[in-house]
Amino acid sequence: MESTSWFDDYEYEKNILTTDEVLEMIKAAVDNKQPYSLARFGHGEIAELSWDTNPYFSYLMEYYRDYAGITKPAGEIKPQLIEAWKTATTCGVLPSWEDKTGAEKSIPIFKNINSIPTSLCSAFINYEIHEKELFWRILKKQKVIIVGRRASQAEPIFKAKGVSVVGTVGLNNIEELEKAYQTLIANDEWQIAILSAGIPATILAPQLANSTKRIALDIGHALDLIIDGSSFNFETLVKDYNDKKLES
Repeated sequence: MESTSWFDDYEYEKNILTTDEVLEMIKAAVDNKQPYSLARFGHGEIAELSWDTNPYFSYLMEYYRDYAGITKPAGEIKPQLIEAWKTATTCGVLPSWEDKTGAEKSIPIFKNINSIPTSLCSAFINYEIHEKELFWRILKKQKVIIVGRRASQAEPIFKAKGVSVVGTVGLNNIEELEKAYQTLIANDEWQIAILSAGIPATILAPQLANSTKRIALDIGHALDLIIDGSSFNFETLVKDYNDKKLES
């Protein structure tokens, strides 16, 4: 099937995996010692990919860019996001039944990329993956490294759940991506990398998994939910982050 027609009439949505199915894929990768990456293409990624074709949507998302880790001019990271789409094991997308507008804005982008991912899931997997018993069962049997702005906050929580955390790597924005990548590939100890770093995590997950032959999961706000629990509030996190930047 042509990849462009695959996105007509939401045909691709028939192939969207459930969270449980994604976790079974991760478990199989662990059991078979195969690389696996999860990269999610949510609103921020779609805004960056459509900056030249849908500038108004990119403008609407401008407020969130810094928080999402994008400190470069619009368009500069588009090639990296396209590469992530083409090389990730599982790509998270915005399903029409969860976000019709997001799906409508995504489809022209995916058609232009002209590549069918190996597998698909909902980009909103990050709101439930951490609630699954299998997620923690997988992690408890592996050596885990946590990557992102709140990695050090998450470390003691993961350890309290019985996860062997062998380190954390800070990743605040796209400017720090290469340094984080080099740090991670130089570390032979970890087996699963848990990434929560906005758009840089989308780029990093497949890059890291494919180069190390290990597992890299972009879980996004799942890390915030693990840390904050019921008090998690995305808009508050963004506002606090932007306010601190203005003060500095």
